[in-house]
Parts: sequence; structure tokens; C-alpha cells
Amino acid sequence: MGIDQPVAPIIHVFSHQNIVTIENKSLVPVKHVVIMDITGRIVWQGKTTDEKTEIMLNVSSGIYAVSIITGDNRQLTTKINIIP
Repeated sequence: MGIDQPVAPIIHVFSHQNIVTIENKSLVPVKHVVIMDITGRIVWQGKTTDEKTEIMLNVSSGIYAVSIITGDNRQLTTKINIIP
């Protein structure tokens, strides 16, 4: 079972197995998304523009950080647990 943590009142990030889901129901502009492992290695980076984005990761089990940069340059970071 994944972890559901609100990054901001309007953006939710959660994981299930090796899929990271970013829900942005208010369509807040997002400039950049980075997912890093515990050592800081970037395992995925890109941009999300949809209300719901699913990112499939090919990584080992562990804790990962998801960092989201919004259009107004706010950085929102949360952690997720990946268990493929």
C-alpha cells in the first residue's frame, strides 16, 4: 500500500508499488518535477501539465524524495516509499 501525503493543499503525491502519482486538481502551473533516491541521485525528472500524472519508476525498493517547482517558484518536497 502506498503513502498519501499532501505536498500542498492542491497537489498530492503518493505511490503504489513502483508508480508515483501526482494529483494536481487545481492545475497549479508546474515548472519541474524531480524524483531522487536517498543518495540524491535523480531517477526521474520532467514536467507535469495534467490533473493526474502517473510515473512508472524502474528502481529498487526504498524511500525517494519528490520535489515539485511550481510556476511561482515555490519548491514543494515530500517523500514516498517505493515497494515494487
